[in-house]
Formats: sequence, C-alpha cells, structure tokens
Amino acid sequence: MHRSMDEDLQAFCEDVGEEGILELRRVALTPEQIYTLGVEPQPEPVEPKGHGLAFIEEGLEPAAQLEALEPNVLTDVCTYLLTSAFI
Repeated sequence: MHRSMDEDLQAFCEDVGEEGILELRRVALTPEQIYTLGVEPQPEPVEPKGHGLAFIEEGLEPAAQLEALEPNVLTDVCTYLLTSAFI
C-alpha cells in the first residue's frame, strides 16, 4: 500500500510539472519502533503474497497493528519525525 501510494503521488507530481518535490516515508510503525516501544507483534506471520510479499521484501517484519500504540505515543513519534524532516 505504501509503495502504490508513493507511486501515485509521484505520478501526480510529474503530471503537474513538480517532479521530485515529494518524498513519502514510513514513520510509524517500523520494526525498530515495535521493539523499542514494546509493541506486541501480531501473532500470525505475514503471508508472502500480495501486500504481504512487499512488506517482507522491504524488511518490515515483524508486523504489528498501528492501533497498538497509545494515541499520545503515535502523536509524539509522528511529530518528532515530521519536525526532524524539515531541520
């Protein structure tokens, strides 16, 4: 999903003559954050097909649900990463 969203947004930027102005980054919930924030990974393994295959290929295992983060923790993570992107 992340990859197809990135491709769609990049194509839109190209269509309007603004190629290369956008960078889509996964900021939450990364495998590192799953470990450092103590998030419980989902018990079933990621299926190696469809979106699951892309997930595995991009090294995004283990998988966890974003809803496993407390709202204030998610807000802090996103605020920090968005702020640091512009420094």
